[in-house]
Amino acid sequence: MKKIEHSELTWRDNAPVSANFGDVYYSAENGLAETNYVFLHGVGAPDIWRDHDHFVIAETGFGTGLNFLATWKAFRESGARGRLTFISVEGYPLTERALEAAHETFPEVAEYAAALRAAWPPAAPGFHKRHFDGGKVNLLLMFGDAAKGYARLNAEVDAWFLDGFAPAKNPEMWSDALFDQIARLSKPGARFATFTAAGFVRRGLIARGFDVSKVKGYGTKRERLVGEMKDKSLVTVQQTVWPEWAQLSPAADGPMAIIGGGIAGASMAYALEARGRDVTVYRSPGHPCASQVPAAILAPRFLLDHQPVAEFFTSAYAYSTAFAPYTQAWAEAHGITMHPKNAKDADRLKAIAKHLDWSDDWLREADDTLVLPRGGSIDTTTALESLLDGVTLVGANVTALTKHADGWRVQAEGESRDFAHVIVAAGIESDRLLAPFGCPPLRPNRGQVEICSASLSDGSLAYGVPDCGYFRPADLGLNFRQVGYLWRRRFSAKARRP
Repeated sequence: MKKIEHSELTWRDNAPVSANFGDVYYSAENGLAETNYVFLHGVGAPDIWRDHDHFVIAETGFGTGLNFLATWKAFRESGARGRLTFISVEGYPLTERALEAAHETFPEVAEYAAALRAAWPPAAPGFHKRHFDGGKVNLLLMFGDAAKGYARLNAEVDAWFLDGFAPAKNPEMWSDALFDQIARLSKPGARFATFTAAGFVRRGLIARGFDVSKVKGYGTKRERLVGEMKDKSLVTVQQTVWPEWAQLSPAADGPMAIIGGGIAGASMAYALEARGRDVTVYRSPGHPCASQVPAAILAPRFLLDHQPVAEFFTSAYAYSTAFAPYTQAWAEAHGITMHPKNAKDADRLKAIAKHLDWSDDWLREADDTLVLPRGGSIDTTTALESLLDGVTLVGANVTALTKHADGWRVQAEGESRDFAHVIVAAGIESDRLLAPFGCPPLRPNRGQVEICSASLSDGSLAYGVPDCGYFRPADLGLNFRQVGYLWRRRFSAKARRP
């Protein structure tokens, strides 16, 4: 995967212009009105999503995000009971500064635009998912090549906004390879709308099963295209083949139990609740676990390549910095300083900065260190309470887990309940519960937290301090009296190889 670079704007009258393609992002006349007319009305919104539990819109070309902002606003104001997922791809993501300039023209979506910018990821290739309105509205951004990004995706799309720059200026956004993926991902009956009326676009979509019509364009543009997927038998590109471990089918309906109320179990409960699942969390009273350390440091692990695991680490770090349940848990002072362990490690940090090439609001060099302004420390108690807010909690030790024809039975201190599904996230206790079902045995990995008399002059967190581990000053706005905390090793339970 090639490096992703942030893009800036130039302006032509009242319209922002792409520095990469020399084309406008939206109409100088009224970009928001254009979005509503061409795309939302073009696919039949808001009526099209009223009877859906989950409606999926996919887009080619995120640009300034105006289509997403208008869709989010329309979805909220329509009173829709279901969820909205908006998928978009962008090869040249704008900086936050450029986004803000583009959004200033539209006070109608100012609230939505501010939330988008607060969650805006760095220019890191791959997938970036963000949640809004308590998980009711979800944005999946893919930074990189459009056809390759959609080829990696499994989804069932209800509507498409085909909104790349003009075909003459950005032909890759209108390629046969991308049309193949659009057809593959479309549900029967999926609609599309686009500003263009180019003949090769019309013919390409017809050849892949879409019924295509020309309708009146916006403003001075005479025509545009709309259509609907009518014949999936014409789709020739095959479904992406995933490895066996990644072939997960959706869980059937029914109540779900999560055994373990630490960060893993609480995060699962939050995600499932956001998807409308009936979740019960079993949390052992007074049982110590790694998630009960006084504070947690959110620090990334950067790798010097573009392999999937490297993409995962950068996306996971960026996701955590914008994760809504952590909002009240962050320390007042943000920032992580990555210190080299030796001269060789100092060279590695410099190579990471050059490799990522992120903007200063995400990463900057200072002497031999790397400063990550968006990282920091969170109060673990506050974070867990936020994740579990509204979730049914059972404060009891689970004594046994048994499988039966209709699901699972959870036995907890004298009473039992049946569930369709059970998730075990109980640390080392998972070994005892899962052993009868052939789970690889687990071994504990001990750790410790020390209180020490030390401080950092800039108030930031130190990550990777030589001979020290991870250090967090205590006076960062969290409710602690100690001077500092030192993590020597991580708490965890690791699987032993059979």
